Amino acid sequence: MESSVGRLLRRAAECGDATAQGEAKDILKHEPALFTFVLATSAEPTNNAAERALRGAVLWRKISFGTDSEHGSRFIERILTVVTTLRQLRRNVPGKPDLRRSSRPPALATALTLSPE
Repeated sequence: MESSVGRLLRRAAECGDATAQGEAKDILKHEPALFTFVLATSAEPTNNAAERALRGAVLWRKISFGTDSEHGSRFIERILTVVTTLRQLRRNVPGKPDLRRSSRPPALATALTLSPE
């Protein structure tokens, strides 16, 4: 199967359609890693962990309608990155128990509690 996929990608990289050629060439750059999940049984074959990690931020954006400024967007990106990283490392999220009762904006408290633990 690996050789068949590689052959098809190399054909597409020379097919004459600029879009298909570009996509095929981009994929071929990562060809050695395409079947890692088959060869290394410890490799996760899906991106479910990444999807779950993003879920809290996506839900926050949906219920709060995002931010009103570039500065606000950067702040939310950074704080959610810190919280998600701390949770992945199984470390305490400072102030988490008091977030809902704090003076912080309610949407931020919601975003910090929506991410799956």
